[in-house]
Amino acid sequence: MEWLAETPLYTIMIGSLMTGFFALVWFVSKQRIFFALSVLTVIGVVAGVVIERWIITDREQLRENIFLLAEAVESNNVADVVKQVSQSTPQTIRRIQNEMPDYNFRKCRIIGFNYIDLPETKNPARASVDFVVRFNVDATQTHGYDGSGIRRITLTFEKQGDLWKVIDYHHEHPQSRRNLRL
Repeated sequence: MEWLAETPLYTIMIGSLMTGFFALVWFVSKQRIFFALSVLTVIGVVAGVVIERWIITDREQLRENIFLLAEAVESNNVADVVKQVSQSTPQTIRRIQNEMPDYNFRKCRIIGFNYIDLPETKNPARASVDFVVRFNVDATQTHGYDGSGIRRITLTFEKQGDLWKVIDYHHEHPQSRRNLRL
C-alpha cells in the first residue's frame, strides 16, 4: 500500500468518487445519513492528503537524494556529491573525486526516471535507480569535449539508518555516442 503514500492522486480520486456517490444518493433519497457520509468523505480526503504529505516513503527519499546529487554535480561541488555516498565504499568516493574534476558542468537536470527497484531485502536494504539526465559540460582539457547531451545513469543505494547512501554508480562517458533516445 506504499502507492497510497506516494501521491495524493489516488486518495483524491477515490474520495471524489465516494463523495459524488454519497451526494447523489442523498440528493435522490433525501436521507441525511448520505449527506453526513459525503461530508465525512470530504474530511477523510483532506486528512488523507495531509497524511500522504507527512509520510516520506523510501522511493521519495531516493528521488530527493538524486535531485540533490544533480544539484551538487551541476555546481561542480565534489564535497556535496561525496556527502551522498556511503563512507563504507571508499572506492566509490575515490572514483567520484578522480572523475568530477575532469568536467565542468554547466547543467545537470533530471529529465526522467526509468525505474526505482526496491527489493524486499532488509539486511541491508538496497535499491537501484535508473534515470536520465540532460547535461551541458566542458571537458575540453581532459577529454576534448564541450557540449550537451542526454545520458542514462544507474545508482545503487544502501540504507544506512534512516538515510539512503550511494554505494555504486554507472554512467556513460560524455563523448560516448550511445545516447539514450527518449
